[in-house]
Order: sequence, then structure tokens, then C-alpha cells
Amino acid sequence: MRALLGALTAVFPAVVFAQVPPPPLPVAAPQDSPAAIPYVAPRAVAEADGQSERSAPVQQVQPRPVEAAPVAPPPPPIAPAAPVAPPPFSVAPATALPPPAPVDPALLSLPFVEAREVGPEGEPAASPPSALPYVQPREADGTQPAGDEPAPATRTITVTVPPASSKAPAAAPPAPAGQEAAATAGAPVEDLGPAQGAAAKPASSGPAQAAATPAEGAAEDEKPGKKAEVEENDDFVKGELSSVGMTRMESRSNHVLVAGGYNRIGKAHYVLVRPQVGLAFGDFSLGLGVPLNFEVFNSGYPKDPAPGENHIIGASNAGSLRKEDWDEVADFAQVLTYLTYGRKEDPVYLDIGQRHASTLGHGTIMRRYASNIDVNLTRVGAQLDAHNDYIGAELMTNDIARWNLIGGLAFIKPLSIVGLDSWLARSVSIGVSAVVDRDAPSSLQMMPEPPCPVPGACKPANVTKVDEGNRLAANREAVTLAGVDLELKLVKSSVADIKPYIDYSKLLYRGDQGEGGGGLAIGVLGRFNLGALTTHAFRLVAEYRRLDEGYRPGYFDSFYEVDKFLDGGTGGVKPGDGQVPLTKLQATVGAGRPPKRSGYYFEASYGVREAIGLTLAFEGQSELPEKNFIAHLEVPALSFLKFFGTIYKRGFTEMSTIFDLDEHAVAFAGVRLKVLPVLFVNARAFRSFELDAFKSADTALGTLQYRNVTGYAGDIELGFEL
Repeated sequence: MRALLGALTAVFPAVVFAQVPPPPLPVAAPQDSPAAIPYVAPRAVAEADGQSERSAPVQQVQPRPVEAAPVAPPPPPIAPAAPVAPPPFSVAPATALPPPAPVDPALLSLPFVEAREVGPEGEPAASPPSALPYVQPREADGTQPAGDEPAPATRTITVTVPPASSKAPAAAPPAPAGQEAAATAGAPVEDLGPAQGAAAKPASSGPAQAAATPAEGAAEDEKPGKKAEVEENDDFVKGELSSVGMTRMESRSNHVLVAGGYNRIGKAHYVLVRPQVGLAFGDFSLGLGVPLNFEVFNSGYPKDPAPGENHIIGASNAGSLRKEDWDEVADFAQVLTYLTYGRKEDPVYLDIGQRHASTLGHGTIMRRYASNIDVNLTRVGAQLDAHNDYIGAELMTNDIARWNLIGGLAFIKPLSIVGLDSWLARSVSIGVSAVVDRDAPSSLQMMPEPPCPVPGACKPANVTKVDEGNRLAANREAVTLAGVDLELKLVKSSVADIKPYIDYSKLLYRGDQGEGGGGLAIGVLGRFNLGALTTHAFRLVAEYRRLDEGYRPGYFDSFYEVDKFLDGGTGGVKPGDGQVPLTKLQATVGAGRPPKRSGYYFEASYGVREAIGLTLAFEGQSELPEKNFIAHLEVPALSFLKFFGTIYKRGFTEMSTIFDLDEHAVAFAGVRLKVLPVLFVNARAFRSFELDAFKSADTALGTLQYRNVTGYAGDIELGFEL
């Protein structure tokens, strides 16, 4: 009997207390919505207070132990009441939810949107429940409740839901700004209830308010300004798609590095030391560096040997700094490696540096001018572009220390100026451009002829004079080319931008060497963007030319710094043949100038920003066999490896020699390997020009022509790069 009594004592409280209803849920403060509080089952509430579920809310009765009597095992725990799913909308604590209304089957085929319908200011919209699509609930901070499926990663838009019947009012404009601001701050606003004619309820920080907040951002997307941004398509990739003109791989990120390695220029061998620092934030980047070449060995012969000196230089200059790098005041500008802001064809674009080629306008006057193809002369050039929907300008100089070559372009969009605001008005532009070389060599100076023992029996030697800087001495005067152009953008969309153009330019020269002529160019520039996740950009140019005597298209080109002294690098003569070498000006306007002729130019570029760039260009003329070609490839995409290669070929006549590195070619190549986060390996090779000239005490020595020189370099960089 005593054992039976003990068992009843243990079981009875559990049976009785199981009939006791669970305690009521705690009620939130009036300013909070019950829908914002996650539902907690009775067991969770009790355990939150540190008690078992059976001990709340009545003190549990412990069974009295009985000696020598077996105690019955405790009964299994009683399952708590099934949790009730929280309502999808904010409701008053004492208000029962209305039965769900049937959903129009047509709405089930619509994509997921967050939408609302609003009425006049201060009044909720009257719309039957069947006219409203599903609204995804949100927490107070705008996130989804735990356990819900993630919302589609699409831009939220505001949609107007058609009324279910003809009695329903038409959709009203978006809610006033005051209501939107109040909803954002959590203040009471008109609740957009699902039932027609529902009474106004205080807003909460629960799902109802959160669902309305993205709709406000959606309305923002429909403002006229936003539409204009989409129409202008700011993400369209324009401008140059590759960095034609670069001579080495440069880090364009934040970095502090010190490079040390080997450098060979011609027959001289050097130890290279180059400290450098770079900053990059937003569209702005700055790089500084000091290249120091210390000679180790030279396998060449002295340019001005002493009597009886016929051996190579060897190590006699070991440890000395290469004087050609720092023998002029302007050479100290090379400490500035680059300073850039924006990209070509951005509203504002600035590029100051040593590595890029410059093009002005459509390139009929200046196309890919390269200032540093002479290994003994380093220039720091600059280019500045700015434009808007009405006017624009481009300015450039080849050397910020000397300013001997200056160019500019200005254009207007006349239909926009007079007040027309349309796509066509912004597509028509008229421009003028000009480039002047203030100190262009017009003719070379010759050394005095030695006396002839037999008058009239000696031929002139025609030896070019060399100045104190071991440069060719020349008579100089200003040479200017100017032009006018018209372009019309025929196609402008998210994938294509096509504009034909017409240019006329003229060499404005009349002097002792002859008279300049003009040239007409008719072309089309097409830019195309393809791809959804990755934009693949294409740039195509096709141009027909009609050229007069005394004119060359793209007069200031990649070879100008060599050709302006000696046309073609040699002046059209062979060393020691007694003929007078010609400057580019003389060869263009002089007696042997080219006749009237037609010409053509084709260019194709492909690029993915910060990943790959490829450019090919080819040009020629109908009456002349010589052709020009450019090929450039760069791949800066890999995090551990970057490389590039460029070849310029001019004046070749056989297509089979297009990639030959002969006297008509200039080439640059480089690679950059990241071995460790603080260790980088660089290698480069080049084939460029060097003037073979030296001023001795009484004469000029050397071939007095530009010759091709090959160089190699390799270095290791230590430091950090972010």
C-alpha cells in the first residue's frame, strides 16, 4: 500500500498540471508591434526563466521518498502545445485576423515584387485583397525573418496593381515625402491594410513597414534624373581599350617598393636600383620612382679614342652613374612616373607620365605619339580632357619640362547650345584642333668643308654637325598642323555606340623648304559592349583618306621624335655617301614630296577592363608601297602574373616582314611575376633607337644616324603592394 501511495504521489501532479493551460505570452510595449516579436512556445518561455516546463507557473511537488519501496520512473515529458505561426501583417493585440481572401490566379504568374498601393494624402488606398500581390514580410531592420527563403537579388520596383473591379479606385501617385520619412523613422503613418476601407492603424517596426520601405527606393529609381542616368548609360566602356605606348609593367596600386637588378642598353651593362612609391584611391593614382643605372662593363669602343687607343671600354667606368639619364635639367622630371585621374572619354581625364602614347581627336593630326623611343632621352608628357553635353576640350604636351610640342582640341555641340535637349542635339559636334612643334628641325647643320687641294675636284662631305649634348645640330622653326572636324552619333544604346566623322587638316607651313598641303579623312568609329556579368568591349575604326602634296596623315606619330631629325631614321641617305640627310619637314614639303594620293586606316581593339587589352592597326596609301602596322597585347588580369608586348612597324613593303625586328621596327615587352606578397620579379626587353653621334674636339664622329638598339632588364622588387 505504501508503494502504491508513492506512485500516485508522483503521477498525480503531472496529470493535474497537464490540464492547466499555458501561461499567457508577455505583451510588448504599446510602441512595439506584436508582429515584430518572434513567437515563443510555452516551453521556451518557461525555460527562459530558468525553470522546467512542468514547474511553471505552479511550484512542482516533489514525491516523498519511501524506504525499501521502489519508486516508479518519471513519466515521459509532455509535448508543449504546437506553436502558432506569426501573422504575416501587423495586427492589434486584441483583433482577430480576417480569413484569407482568395488570390487572383492571374497574379500567380507575376514575378516577385514588393509593392504597395497608396491613395490621396492622409487616406489609405481602397483596394480589395485580391488585387494585392504577395508582400514579403521584413524585420524592423529590413532583413528577412529567420527561416524564410531569401528574396530574389533583383532591384525592387514600384508597380501599380489593377483594381479587381470597376468600383475600385485608380492607382494614386506615390505617398508624399512626409509619410515616407515618417515610415523610415518609425513614426505612426497610414497603414496600408489589405482590406478595402480598412481603418488606419499605427505603424510598427515589423514586416508591414519594412515591406513599404523598398518601395520608396523604387520610386526614387523612377525620377527623371534616374531615367536620364540610364539613358546616358554611364557604364558603357568607351575610349582606348589598351595602353599602347607603355614600355614596362608598372604597379598602379598603393605600393612601396625597391627594385634591384640588371639592365643592358646597347653594349653597356648596368646594375639597376630603383626605389618607387605609388598611391591609388578612387580615380586618382600617383607614382614616383628614381631609376639609377650604375655601369659595370661596356663592350663598346670609345666614341672619341685617344691616339693609339683601340681597345674596348671594359670596366674603366665601373661604378659610375649612366650620364645620359641625368645630363639635362629636364631629365629630373622622370622622377614622376605617372599621375592619372579618370579614363579617356570620361568627363574629366588627366594623364601625366612616361608610358602612354597620345592621340588627339580622331588622330588625323596626332595619332599615338610616343615621346620616349630614344633610349637616351626621357620625357614626361601630359594630357588633359574635359567635356560635358555642350562643349569639350583636349590639351597635351610631350614634355612638362620643355613644352616644345603642344596640342589642343576644342568642340561644341551647337544644337545643345541653342537649347535643344534631345539625343540628336547631344550627338552632333563640331571641333577644331591644332598641334605645334615650337622647335621643329627644318634642316640639319653641316660641318665646314675641309679645304680641297684641287679646286672643283672634291665632292662635298656633308657631315652633320653635332652639338655639345651629342645631339644633331639643326636649324629650327615652328611647324603647325590645324584642322576642323564634324561628327554625328547615329547609334547609341546599351550595346552599341556608332558615329561617322569627317576631318580636314592642313600643314600650315610656307617657307624655304616648301609649302604644306591638306588632307581629308572620312571615317566611322564603332564601339560595342557585349556580355552581362563581364563586359567585353570592342572598338573599330575604318577611315578613307584623300591626301594632297605636302601632307602626311598623323604627322605626329609614334616615330616623330626620331623622324623629325632624320626622316625614316636615316634621312634617306647612307653613312658617308656625301648626300644631305632630310628632316621630316623637308621630306614632306620639299622637292621629293609625295604626290596626291588616297589612303586608308583600319583599327580593331578588344578589351575587358583590368583583364585584357588587344589592339591592331594597319594603314597605307595608294601611290606608295610603304605601310605601317601596330600590334599590342596586355594581360594585367592575373593576380600573380602580368605581361604585355608591343610592336610598331613602319615603312615596310612586304607583308612577310611585318613582324621582323629590323631597322623599321620598335618593340617593347615586359612581364611581372608576384612570387610572395612582398617579392616581385620583373623582366623586360626592348628594341628602340639611339643616336650614333659624338662631338669630338674638331669633328663629328659616328654614323650620325639613328640606329636600332636592343636592351634587356631584369630586377627583383621588395616591398608591399596593396
